[in-house]
Amino acid sequence: MKEILIVCGIIIVAFILVLVFNAIKSKVKAPKLSQRPQHKTEKEQEEYALKLAEMIKCKTVSVDGSFDDTEFKKLRKVMEELFPLIHKNTEKMIFSDDCWVYKLKGKDESRNIMIMSHHDVVEATG
Repeated sequence: MKEILIVCGIIIVAFILVLVFNAIKSKVKAPKLSQRPQHKTEKEQEEYALKLAEMIKCKTVSVDGSFDDTEFKKLRKVMEELFPLIHKNTEKMIFSDDCWVYKLKGKDESRNIMIMSHHDVVEATG
């Protein structure tokens, strides 16, 4: 039992060292990205607020012990309607019932980024 704990500890430390090394390495090599223009107009802010309002109408609440994908399918359809260029210009992969991955190829494959979001919530009680 003691040997197993030692081996697990060594594996965890090695994993952390690899993560730290890769983080330092990527920070040193990564070219600076140009700053994105901010959406400053009231019209743009209003458009984004309306899109957000449409998305949060989808009640993607996770309930322990059960899964109903009706609202997740509704959210997926809303996203396709609100962001047609994303859906037109990306490779979309769906894993299991509610995991979506969009792959958007850029001009420079050495400058990859990953943007993630969480689209289900836990029901509030109390």
